[in-house]
Amino acid sequence: GSEVTGRSPFEIWLNEAVTVFVSNEFLSFCFGDETIRLGDALTLLAPGAGILAQDISAGAMPIEPDGFNDCNELITSVTYVKAPEFVRMIQTLMGNEQFVKGLDAYHSKYKHSNASRADWVTAMGESSGQDFTEMAAGWLKKTGYPIVAVDRSYDNGKYVLELSQTNGEWQFPFVAAVCSADGTVLAEKTEWVKTKDHTIVFETEEPAFVSLNRGYSFFGKVKYGVTEEELFLQVRKDKDVVARYSAWYRLWDTEKMRLLKDEDAAVREDLVDLYFELFQDEELLNRVGAKFLTIFSSVEDETYAHKYRELYEMRKRISTAIAKKYSSKLKELYNHYASVVASGKTYLEKQTHAVKNRQLKNLCLGLLSRLDTPEVHAIIKGQLDNPTAATDKYAALGLYLESSAADKMEVLHQQEEVLKQNLVSWEMFLYIVGGTDAENGLALIKDVSSSASFRIDQSNDQRGLFGSFARNKKRSLQTAPGRAYLQEIIIKLAPVNEYTTGHLVKVLGNLDKMDAEYHVPLIGLMVNILQALNVEKTPSVYNTVKRMIMELPIAREAYEKENGKIEELG
Repeated sequence: GSEVTGRSPFEIWLNEAVTVFVSNEFLSFCFGDETIRLGDALTLLAPGAGILAQDISAGAMPIEPDGFNDCNELITSVTYVKAPEFVRMIQTLMGNEQFVKGLDAYHSKYKHSNASRADWVTAMGESSGQDFTEMAAGWLKKTGYPIVAVDRSYDNGKYVLELSQTNGEWQFPFVAAVCSADGTVLAEKTEWVKTKDHTIVFETEEPAFVSLNRGYSFFGKVKYGVTEEELFLQVRKDKDVVARYSAWYRLWDTEKMRLLKDEDAAVREDLVDLYFELFQDEELLNRVGAKFLTIFSSVEDETYAHKYRELYEMRKRISTAIAKKYSSKLKELYNHYASVVASGKTYLEKQTHAVKNRQLKNLCLGLLSRLDTPEVHAIIKGQLDNPTAATDKYAALGLYLESSAADKMEVLHQQEEVLKQNLVSWEMFLYIVGGTDAENGLALIKDVSSSASFRIDQSNDQRGLFGSFARNKKRSLQTAPGRAYLQEIIIKLAPVNEYTTGHLVKVLGNLDKMDAEYHVPLIGLMVNILQALNVEKTPSVYNTVKRMIMELPIAREAYEKENGKIEELG
């Protein structure tokens, strides 16, 4: 935070965004900029809960909305992720030194007083000699983000990128580089894109691949034609870890689409081999840990992006294929990371190295869990009983619950007794149970929610158990028992905590993009919520649900065709 207060509630994003930005700078000092920035990129790209997905859903609000039912509606992932990304884009255009000078000038001028968004934008502009007014207006008042199509060409020593925005007109920094086959950067540019169409020209020899949106320079997506050979090369050689991950993401997106279209297809062996090749890349993993190996249960194609059950099963096929081919080596790696002593010259270096080792150890364990054998159950149980850190215990408990181990219910109750003794560990226990993919998952959730230790009036308990359940959309939205329970907890929780309930409601934001079979039952769920709630007592939840129904025209039309007009909409 700072000693400057926003002039209005609408400007709460500013202090929060700059605070998060500075916090990330500190984390970058601790763990390395590549690790933190790759983590940021994964937060943006994550399915469902990812900010890019949330920002185009029916429940989306701009960073600085024009109105609200309750000021808590201004405290969202947009405030804490998208808004810091806006601040980071300003920093990219200004440069580090001028950005720090601008912040210092702003805080010095408005210390112990109120300031507006315009005051901050002006201070940044005065420090750098640039005018960010128009850019800020676009990013702060609109939902969504730029989608940039890129055409590439090379002729007579000039490599040309033709950028074209396909989702409105935004202003943002665009960082691009052209690279040789060994990953050497031949040329790199940072350009301020201000118009729908923008051209970038590199005077260079013909590159082996192009590296776009390096460091995730802007909040949005890039689409361009690229060969598979280029992607394989970029995954192995790009010096920018975020652009390198983007190539990895694209390779797997194509493969995931193939698997979704053919349920009998085997996972490509060359991609399985590439996965394990990277798993053994000590230089890469020492820098960024296990994050680079993330393969999401999602695809870019909107036709398939909201088939949550199918996506889960597809992702399971991939991890199972990796586990089966490399089971012996994964056990060796697990034992290695379980026994290796973290290295480093300082205490901080040793601790960050230990964190990355644990990530890799638990990734090994997660892959091995797909084998679901007594031997693997024993390995998981051993880690659960003898963890080296809390994260070891949480990872093992989640995997054990989803296994076929005969004693998993006994283990669950044993761990509940242990973990409920501490508020932090209790919340993590609730997250694990709420988000479980165990076949009896809903029964587990109901069992824990009826426990004397569960307090519905505590926000930690609410977001732990109910929040993780709601975000598990293949269960909360795509099964009849899950829908009934989601409706029940929203109605029950709304009078207790509207803020937490609002997050549960927003899992319905992409309903229009789901298969037609879910439209009527899920709009029906939302109508039932409106009928059960009192607009005077729970205005935020009531009006959010009402607004979302109005912004879901396809599902609403299907519902009204069967049930008549929704009276609550007026």
